[in-house]
Amino acid sequence: HAPEWPIDQVAVVDRNILRIAAFEFAFQKRVTPIPVIINEAVHLAQVFGAENAHSFIHGVLGAMTAEETLDKTVSEEDDEAEMS
Repeated sequence: HAPEWPIDQVAVVDRNILRIAAFEFAFQKRVTPIPVIINEAVHLAQVFGAENAHSFIHGVLGAMTAEETLDKTVSEEDDEAEMS
């Protein structure tokens, strides 16, 4: 979701914040709403991350959300096409 930033160039703290958020996206989104996951990650980045980490993390998580929404929409359209 950030091809111009290889993972080894992302600060360790920022990388771990993204890992936590990615886990929550994958396994906790039924329990925790996605906007809450993003807000918590951005807040952690503001407190513990590099100077502009909060913007970077917000962008990466926003891209993940957009991709997931697109995948879900395409999947629903495929299901509707199969039913007709």
